[in-house]
Amino acid sequence: ELTYNGTAQKPTATVSNLEGSDACTVTVTVEGDHTNASTTAYTATATALSNVNYKLPTTLPTHTFTISQKEVTISWNNTELTYNGTAQKPTATVSNLVGTDACIVTVEGEQTNESSYAYTATATELSNANYKLPTTPTQTFTIGKAALTITADAKSKTYGDTDPAFTYTSSGLVGTDA
Repeated sequence: ELTYNGTAQKPTATVSNLEGSDACTVTVTVEGDHTNASTTAYTATATALSNVNYKLPTTLPTHTFTISQKEVTISWNNTELTYNGTAQKPTATVSNLVGTDACIVTVEGEQTNESSYAYTATATELSNANYKLPTTPTQTFTIGKAALTITADAKSKTYGDTDPAFTYTSSGLVGTDA
């Protein structure tokens, strides 16, 4: 089994049972260009030997192989959020990619409300089939309280008068929150 590396790949073969200090390499051919990860098995065939003193069997030796997905590294961003009245989750980016490959990660586990405990987001899918998620694709995140400003309205009274109605203004409420 080979791992995706962005180039056409095939297994290598070695020769055994040579005489003395003889050297011999095997030419391996594969029909088609097998670059991408796949669960479909490809077939490689030994088609030639470099030493004329040896010959391949009448039925050419073959070997099936696959190219497996390469595991990505996930970096999590925005793990400390502030309540804003909408569902939120951290974002994730992938690295450890080959060449100019692009890959977007899908994250699930959004939450809306502030909480004193951590929520968990999970990377669930990658946009490039040549890659796979790491074994533990999760990240904890928090949603903190939004800042609320309360300003008391200036009031006064003369000694002996009844207390005035105390009023205030506020800013920082989200949406229809009261």
